[in-house]
Amino acid sequence: MPRGWLPWTRQVGRSRAHWLGDQWRGWLDATEHAWWKRGILASLRTDHRTSGAGREERLVADIEKQCEELCRKYTTPPLAWLHASSPRDDDDGASSRSAGHSRARTLSSADLSHVRHACRTLASYRVLRPFVPDREKLLQSLRDRNGDETTARKLLRAGVSSSLYLSRDPARAASRMLRAMAYDHGDVGWGWEETSDGGDGDAADGVREVRELRTTRCLYVSLFAAERAPDLATATCCSVDGVPWFPATTLETHGVRVSRPSALSEGGHACVLRVERLSLIHISEPTRQEAISYAVFCLK
Repeated sequence: MPRGWLPWTRQVGRSRAHWLGDQWRGWLDATEHAWWKRGILASLRTDHRTSGAGREERLVADIEKQCEELCRKYTTPPLAWLHASSPRDDDDGASSRSAGHSRARTLSSADLSHVRHACRTLASYRVLRPFVPDREKLLQSLRDRNGDETTARKLLRAGVSSSLYLSRDPARAASRMLRAMAYDHGDVGWGWEETSDGGDGDAADGVREVRELRTTRCLYVSLFAAERAPDLATATCCSVDGVPWFPATTLETHGVRVSRPSALSEGGHACVLRVERLSLIHISEPTRQEAISYAVFCLK
């Protein structure tokens, strides 16, 4: 028999104004851009092809100029581009409803932040592509600039690990973290829905509960597809957010598996973020004393 919560589905949207006001969001965006500029200048100076005689400053200026032009293009209504190039809906009716939804709404401050982020990534790719022949190396560099840099990733994972250790229910804590990411995405560029299933305690894989976040539209995928550069979505969004936050030891230590079984950026029909709670007897034997202690605490 299924255990835990009964299956349910709900939209992850905002019934009230975002906790971060437009003024503070603008300040954070400006601060983040300053750090991005500092980081990319330092990166360009390490490569003889993009440095010397002020070349790195000119390249960054070109990126900023192209970014501004793209932002004007993609923040001006109508917003049909959001879904016109996303053939991931299950049927034509769903596609038309999504397109109508995008045209009927204006971009929120959260959506605008993501549009600027996507435009900057696209401009960076176009400006730097002639100087970096190795395309995968360039995409990894873009991921680094978008938050996948080693030091930033280690710091973020340390914070997530601490939160899970301090939580009485790591599975729910992981779900809340992913839900917060979906909440910050805005409700125009994405259409996140959350589902929960109690699972089967007697299942062979030991899954006791499954929670999923799912969306069939993504602002990044739509914008990059409109510019005929769909692969750039792999350097943004859930490719560097969400699942990558969680250390590889999350399953072993907390009995929680966080995965991304499907992604629009990889050709899937939806972006799916999944959190699974497993029975302790189905978890491989911990290799650290802390994990054993935590398992004993959970059994009490």
